[in-house]
This record gives sequence, C-alpha cells and structure tokens, in this order.
Amino acid sequence: MRLLYFMILVLISAFAKGQVMISHPDKIENLAYTAEYIEDPQGELTLQDVTQTNNSTKFKPVGKQVISFGLTYSFFWIRSTITNKTNERLFVKISNNPITDILFVETTGASKGIQYHSGSWLPFNKRVVRDIDYLFPLEVAKNSSSTIYLRVMHYRGTQFPLHAGTLKAFYVVDVERSFLDGIYYGLMLLMVLYNLFIYFSLRDTSYLYYVIYVFLIAFLNATMDGYSFKYVWPSLPAINQYEDIIAALVGMAGILFATGFLNTKENAPVFHKIFIGLLMTYVVIICIIASNNFLIGSIILEMVSLLLVAFIFTAAYTIMVKGFRPAKYFLIAWSLLLVSVAVFILKDFHLIPYNSLTINSLQIGSGAEAILLSIALADRINVYRKEKSKAQKELIQSLQEKTNMQHEMLELEAKALRSQMNPHFIFNCMNSIKALIQQKDEDNAVNYLTTFSKLLRTILQNLDKREISLYDELDTCRLYTQMESMRFDNKFSFSFVVDPDLDIKSIKVPALILQPFIENAIWHGVMPLETDGFINVSVVKMDDTIICTIDDNGIGRELSKGREFRSQSSTHQSKGVKLTQYRLDLDNALHHRSATVNTIDKKDENGNPSGTTVIVSFKEY
Repeated sequence: MRLLYFMILVLISAFAKGQVMISHPDKIENLAYTAEYIEDPQGELTLQDVTQTNNSTKFKPVGKQVISFGLTYSFFWIRSTITNKTNERLFVKISNNPITDILFVETTGASKGIQYHSGSWLPFNKRVVRDIDYLFPLEVAKNSSSTIYLRVMHYRGTQFPLHAGTLKAFYVVDVERSFLDGIYYGLMLLMVLYNLFIYFSLRDTSYLYYVIYVFLIAFLNATMDGYSFKYVWPSLPAINQYEDIIAALVGMAGILFATGFLNTKENAPVFHKIFIGLLMTYVVIICIIASNNFLIGSIILEMVSLLLVAFIFTAAYTIMVKGFRPAKYFLIAWSLLLVSVAVFILKDFHLIPYNSLTINSLQIGSGAEAILLSIALADRINVYRKEKSKAQKELIQSLQEKTNMQHEMLELEAKALRSQMNPHFIFNCMNSIKALIQQKDEDNAVNYLTTFSKLLRTILQNLDKREISLYDELDTCRLYTQMESMRFDNKFSFSFVVDPDLDIKSIKVPALILQPFIENAIWHGVMPLETDGFINVSVVKMDDTIICTIDDNGIGRELSKGREFRSQSSTHQSKGVKLTQYRLDLDNALHHRSATVNTIDKKDENGNPSGTTVIVSFKEY
C-alpha cells in the first residue's frame, strides 16, 4: 500500500510539477514532495529575481518528505502552487524547527498577494499566528490557485516539514502532538522532582548531576520544539540563535553524571581522562557559538556529542564487566540515547530520512534514558544498602573484637598491678624495715619507710588509671629502684636522665609500663654480679618519638638463663616483662599506636656479655 502511495506521489510530481490540491478541510497536504527550490548562497536574490523567466526555470524539485538542505548558511527560495477545493481558509505551516529568517509571499497570477516576514529573530507576539510553529494564512479562494514563495535560512542548517491545510486539520494534529509532548515533559519533570527529593535525602552528588542532566535535556527539547520561546523568552528572540549552547551544557552535565555514577576515576581512569578532555571541548564549543560562529559550533557539537555517547557506552560496558551491577542499567540507558543521538545527527547529514520518528528521536531516547537512569540510581542504592549492611556487620564484629581486647587489656593491667605489688616484694620490704629497726638504725629505717610509703601511695593513686603521665611513671620507677638499692645495701647504683626540653608531664603512657623492665634488669642483670652494678634510665625525644632506654651492666640474658639464680620474685617478674609486651601489642591494636620494645645484648671487646639495653619507644600522644 505504501509503495502504491509513493508511486502515485511520483506520478503527481511528474504531471503536476510544483502543484498541490487541498480537497478536504480535514486533510493536510505535504508541500515538500512537489515543491521546487533555488539555492541563494549569498542571500542576494529578491522575489522579482526568482520570478523572472530565466530564473524560474532554474527551480529544482525537492522530491523529499521534508524540506532538507543539510547544515549550510545558504538562503533558499522554495516555490509551490496550491489549489483550494474547500470552503475553508488555508494556511501554510513550517513546523519542528526554529528557522532564523523566513520571507513568505503568496502570488496569484502576475500579482503579488500577501507577504509576511518572520523567523526566530522576531518576538513571539509579533508572529502572524501565535503558535510554536510558523503559520501563514493564504488568500486563495475556493476553486482557485496561488503560488507561494518562501525564502528561508537558519544558522545551523535548513530542515523543516512544509504543509498546507486548514486550521481545523492542523489543530487535530497539534492536539495529538501536544498530548505526546505533555507525557514526555511530565515524565521528565517527574524524574527531576523525584530524584531531587532523593538528593536532598541522601546528599549524593550523582542525583544532583542526574537532575541537572535530565532538566537540561528536557529544556533542550522544549527549545527545539518552540516551547521555550513561547513561554520563557518570548520577547528575547536573539536567544534562539544560541540553542546549541544548551545542547553543550547537556553534554557537560552528562559527563559529570556519568563520571560520578560510574566512578570512572577509579574504575576506568583512561576513560576518565577522555571525559575530562571532552568536557573542556564543550567549553570551547560554547565559546565558538557565543562568538556567533553558529554553523561551525553546531557541526563540532554534533560530532563531539556522538563521540561522547560512544565513549560513555564503552566505559559503562568496561565497568559492568568488572562487576559493578548498576552499570548494566546505565549501559542500556546510554545505548538508547546513543541510537537516538545517532538518528538525530544522521538525519541532519541526509544519511537517513527526515520524518516524525527521526525528528523526535531525542525525545524518545532521552525519555527512555531518564527512566532507565533512574532505575540505575535506585539499583545503586540497593547495592549501597547491601554494602552498608555488610559494613555494619563488620563494624559490629570489629567493635566486639575491640571490646574483647579492651576486656583483655583490663585483665592484663590488673595482672600488671599485681605483678608490681606482688606479696614477696612487700614482704621483703617490710622485713628490711624490721631489720633496720632491730639494729636501731633509725635514720635508715625512717628513710626506707618513707620511700616505701611514697611508692605505695604512687601505685595506689594510679590504680584506676589506664594512662598516666610519663612523669608519674618515671617517679614510680625511681622510687622502686631506690627501694631495691637500699634493700641490697646499695649493691648497684642507678640514674634517671630526662631531656630537659621534654615536657614529661604532658606525655601520656600506659600505666605501669617501664617498671617491669627495670625490675628485670635488677634481678636478672645486676644482682648476680660479683661486683657493683649500675642501671641507667634515660628519656629523649627524636622527631615525634619518645625513646626510653633502660641500660644495665649485668650478666646478660644468655648467662642469666643458664644460671641457677632463681627466686620466686624473679620468676614472677620475668613473666611481667612478657605481660608488658603483650599490653603494648594490645594498646597498638586498640589505639593504632606504634609502641615497640627492642632488647640489645651488649658485648665487651672480647665478645663477652656486658649487660643489656632495653629500648621502649612510642609516639607522643
């Protein structure tokens, strides 16, 4: 049937060149099939020029469903003869494209009839008929014919459908188109409002970029359909020339949304760099269009937009293969947009037909894309929820482990206190005081008792503290070392040296952390010596690290292990050193500190043991 209809049109075109007959008031006739045209590259030809006999014969048949001359700056004169067989007034309609300049002339025989000058340069309320399309009334009466001449030019190429018919017939078509447009713009508005609400709820920038992208692409379609001119800037027609700037902004918003949603910076770094380059290209395109190079800007824009959709499609596929599930819906959405953009651009280059499907391809593709992208965002929320749930479980498990570690730390601290306050040490101190009293050595007894009471008071003051100042820790160690030295008749000497520039009162350390190493040095190092021993404790700061050194001239660890010098107290304290090391390990795990213990076995010049050095280092906190 369509083939037969096409053959009839061809025959009509052959035998009734440039003529169209309107035989019914409800019927619209396409003028493009039988219209003829002359190209005027410089825009110099006048109506008188094109109606002269020598020029009249130069008209060429359009022979297409729409008037379509591609992307060009040329003016075109279009001619068509219309015969009215109805009782209604006829109109000529140019639709679906904001033509920059239109000169409409109706002639009857040798006389010139009505003439209108219109186009996107004219304020909306100055149009002959205030419609988003260009409508021009005809004066042709019933059973009469008239010839119309159109001179048209658009800055981004001349393409438009050209029809003739009654207002009633156009109204029926416009109602159907308005209904479909209403569905499209209503859908896009719904997507904008819904995802804007989600953005304010989640503060996820992907939703904000999606909202901006959907709004701009809907606004672009509204501009191309003429709605923006009618409702947004009716008195500012100059803005119509810069509609491609909106298209460039759509591309930029699409890049921001795609890179954020797909996280291309991490998932596809090569594509991320490409997108940044395309983003800068759109900025250049906007500058070109803003400088009134409309055709060049339009050509570059369409090429870059086609590349952008292709790159986003490829990047989404690459990321989907890596296992990012929401990329699947994203990929489908951009596949639809890729097809719609390709269709829209290819019809501009005359590679596919210009019809209702191709001219509305952006609306169809962008509407479907908006829905699928919204689904992709929703699916990403589900993925995030699962990841959040998993993270919460891991957090709960981590907190439980941390609680167990803290409980274990408390038990170790209690053991450390018991280690420092072990009954044998207290019993031996009391016996030493008793012996001094029996020997009537009152001065040493009082001195011993005073030192012992200070030590007990210090230990009891720090009993409920997990952290104490380094000053208090060193004070406890000094009192303890003094007690042991007095108890063994000053068998060993000791010294505590602290860097004078170091504020040890402001430095916090785990409570009871140094004393076990000093006790170990006394019992396992210097006590077995036949000569006098010494224990030196020093504290210095290197960068942000506090270094505490316990140095002795004892028999060394190897010899100490082989000797039979053992007592219940020394065995107990040997375990205390291991307990302290374990406490430091737990403290590092709980508070992410880097406390370390390093033990150095000293040797003399003959290679014999000459003592032990223990270095405890930790970050200042």
